[in-house]
Amino acid sequence: MLEPITSAKQIFTEATNTLLAHSIRGTQNYFMRFSVSLDVRVVADTFGVIGLNSSRPSILQTRHLFASGGRLDTVIATIFIHRDANTHLARYCIAHSLFHLLLELEEFIQSGRGQWRQIQLTKAVDDKCNVFALELSRMHDSYLRDAESRNRSIYFPSGLFSETFDASAAKRGEWPTGFGFDPDQAFHKKK
Repeated sequence: MLEPITSAKQIFTEATNTLLAHSIRGTQNYFMRFSVSLDVRVVADTFGVIGLNSSRPSILQTRHLFASGGRLDTVIATIFIHRDANTHLARYCIAHSLFHLLLELEEFIQSGRGQWRQIQLTKAVDDKCNVFALELSRMHDSYLRDAESRNRSIYFPSGLFSETFDASAAKRGEWPTGFGFDPDQAFHKKK
């Protein structure tokens, strides 16, 4: 039987090893605006998709499943990262691949949603993907180094974990300090 504390430790460990997870989720949310479901898989290339002596740090493969029976179009994207890439290069490669996916989504929408196509690799496309990857990486780095940003969105209210939480209180609507409904700081704001 699963134990909450042991499971929390396991999932926390997985979460800290999940590179650029928030940006991947943000990209998935962006795709959903166009009724396209995106499944991104980041894989350390132990399968040999990228040659061990290759200078290429990553490869993106996509597969499109057409909508049927009321389902959404689905894109399955696998980002293979060279198995010797360090975490900084891996994060950069993921960001680079996310822009490729955004370009492919744009092409899909502009073509009338007929066929998902990988964008032809040119220097101009690769340069755009590099600019995106550097800018996204810079923004992540800036955010993580800024205490005010972290306090606003990552950290739980100070003192929250100093006492045991009464789970039945949540059912009665008695939330700990800092939790609750707040239209000024809502999880999802209307545009």
